[in-house]
Amino acid sequence: MPAGPNADEWIWPVFFYLAVMVSLLYGLGYTMFNVPHITMGYEMTTDYNERTHLFKWRQIIYSAAGFLTPWLLTFCMLLEGDQAQALKGTQGVVVVSACIAIIVLLSGLPSVLFCKENVADHKKETKVRFFDVVKFTFNNKPFWLVVVSNFISKFCMAITGIFFMYIFLYHISKGDQVLGAAYMAIIFTAINVTCPLAMPIVAKLSESLRKKKCLLIMLAVSTIAYLSLCFTFTNYAGAYLTMNLPFLGDISMQWPCLISAILIGAFTNTMPMINNSMLADVCDLDELNTGHRREAFYSAVFSTVDKMALGIARLPNHCI
Repeated sequence: MPAGPNADEWIWPVFFYLAVMVSLLYGLGYTMFNVPHITMGYEMTTDYNERTHLFKWRQIIYSAAGFLTPWLLTFCMLLEGDQAQALKGTQGVVVVSACIAIIVLLSGLPSVLFCKENVADHKKETKVRFFDVVKFTFNNKPFWLVVVSNFISKFCMAITGIFFMYIFLYHISKGDQVLGAAYMAIIFTAINVTCPLAMPIVAKLSESLRKKKCLLIMLAVSTIAYLSLCFTFTNYAGAYLTMNLPFLGDISMQWPCLISAILIGAFTNTMPMINNSMLADVCDLDELNTGHRREAFYSAVFSTVDKMALGIARLPNHCI
């Protein structure tokens, strides 16, 4: 974007260009990957409890990727140096984005080149009209209960995550943006460490309590975890511990929020495992009622509503 007195004239054209490109890349490109990826999970097993353990591994790998993503903002700002401004963009984004693109490409190639889908023989089904499919979906009440609960939880997680940045950059770190970005990265890393550790325990819990009761317990504890942020996101002097981090040196870490992070990682971030397992059961119910297997359609609707929750939650960010 050109600098100078006429720079403001370019803000909206650049905004609309980026909005369209992000919508195409995320809305279309990610959907093309995510829908068949989730659908294959629904089809892999018909066992009620094995489905939970199947999606447990999906969530564990997802958490593993989360060890890197919280630090991207910190890396961008470190590359820019003393002039780094988190809310005005950083020059380090170009370098970090290129590195991430290479990682994504290299990690995705093995599955594309070497993983072969094991196609099972199914009885031939008659095609169903699109509007009939929509009608069947709207009449499936258990499906919409899962979708609505997921929408509420994802919306709440996303909107609180947005305000995390402002709290860390300006309240907890007292205006030191590089330090605040590091604080935020530590918290999200704590969440991503706790999540895979708690996943096997939650999977076993769902077997003994059944999925519905287990999910309700996790929702209740997640509510407590996010309410605790009112007390753990503090910047009083006694709330800091000194630790040494690579590239950052000695920093005084605000430790009470680590308690909330552990609760969020153990109870909130493990909920997608239960939700996806329950959706696989919903597909069985749909086949029982209609005689058709429609995992892909249910996955597409679920993913669309999921993105709607994240998109709506981003609106306050543009108003600040």
